[in-house]
Amino acid sequence: MSNYLVYVGTYTGPVSQGIYVYKLDMATKKLAPLGLAVESTNPSFLAIHPNRRFLYAVNETSTYNGQNSGSVAAFTIDRKTGKLALLNVVSS
Repeated sequence: MSNYLVYVGTYTGPVSQGIYVYKLDMATKKLAPLGLAVESTNPSFLAIHPNRRFLYAVNETSTYNGQNSGSVAAFTIDRKTGKLALLNVVSS
């Protein structure tokens, strides 16, 4: 059996800071927290590319770059640590 990385987006505020990562052990069916993968504002929907190298996040905000819009961010996934690195952000 394998282990998987599981990502959870959060509404940010005093406690939450963005996207968190967990390790899922398929043998035990348990999640182990690995911590904050990346700071991001209100990442409410996440999708991982089929090649598992990229993660996309919809940032649910009322403004982006001074306009009435949210945004979509693309990240690379470090498959050893689970950390995310920002590639690009565009208005949604």
